[in-house]
Amino acid sequence: MAVEEARNPGKDIPRALVYSFVTLAVVGISTLSVAAGVGDENLPDAADPLVVALQSVIPGATAPAPSSLACRTVTRST
Repeated sequence: MAVEEARNPGKDIPRALVYSFVTLAVVGISTLSVAAGVGDENLPDAADPLVVALQSVIPGATAPAPSSLACRTVTRST
């Protein structure tokens, strides 16, 4: 595990958690701000607002197929 490899896990793990939460917040707020700024009049009613915002910047852009994003269950045979 990563905790076993840390030099000072009592100090490093909480710091890493705070940094990851801050990074997540910055990325989320940036995504929302950019999507709202580039979206057109169809953005509020769209079922997939990020795709609509992307299409207003890159015409013809499409979302990945849902099957490529789906989690696949791995089973082991005994």
